[in-house]
Amino acid sequence: MREEVLTDELWARLEPAARRPVFSSSKCSAMLGPVTTAPIGTVTVEEHIPRNETRQPYRTRTAASELVVLAGASPQDLLDSFRAVTEDRRPLSVIARESQEKLAVRVLDRRLAAVATDTDELRRKTEQAVARVHNAPQTPFSTPDGTHYGAGSPGAGRIAFLFPGQGSQYVDMGADVAMHVPQARLLWDRLADVEMDNRPLHRVVFPGTAFSDEEREAQTGRLTATQWAQPAVAAHSMALLAVLDALGIRPDCVADHSLTALHAAESSATPPSCAWRGGEAS
Repeated sequence: MREEVLTDELWARLEPAARRPVFSSSKCSAMLGPVTTAPIGTVTVEEHIPRNETRQPYRTRTAASELVVLAGASPQDLLDSFRAVTEDRRPLSVIARESQEKLAVRVLDRRLAAVATDTDELRRKTEQAVARVHNAPQTPFSTPDGTHYGAGSPGAGRIAFLFPGQGSQYVDMGADVAMHVPQARLLWDRLADVEMDNRPLHRVVFPGTAFSDEEREAQTGRLTATQWAQPAVAAHSMALLAVLDALGIRPDCVADHSLTALHAAESSATPPSCAWRGGEAS
């Protein structure tokens, strides 16, 4: 039997490789073993990884939607991929991850991307796409519901990153990305040791559930203050930049509203020579 309590503040400070098996809550504890009742509260369970191992614990994705990408060297190859997806009965997160891993190996001439919330929606969208591709395999299309088809070699193009400035902040900004993408979460984990005005930045950006209009106004007001808004916007931007960097996406140019391009230009992912800061090129 083992009992361990870890507050959410301490959890944020730990590097992923150092995190231990935890039943976590700032308000309650729980126990492993033949216990049938526990204090009421939020409980988080994680697989035990010995300290001498570097692998990450398995996590089941619970994202609200998933991106499924299919590709083929010919229209027929892509149609075969469509049919395989419609017959696949595995969880949507598994289908999506597998499709992304396959696409990362080689970019083919026929490509389709679809955003879906469940496997039924994915089947419906792929079936609709099959008809369009079959009738006009050389014609790219995009639909309002999040289905995109491309034909031929993808154009290289140039990539620009546009960073927000003060005034774009809002409570819980970037929470969904931090919850589901390790690179973004690691940035906030590292910032948890930096306190300003006796509280860490993530406690202002992610303050917890508000149960009244007064609480919501107080949370928004605190984050709007310059001493919190500027580092919050910068941290959020750097978290997104870390995600793009992990994907191998590099900008040809960056632009911002006087605040965050400075951080971007200082990163190895951004060429400082083409930064656009506060309306002036540098």
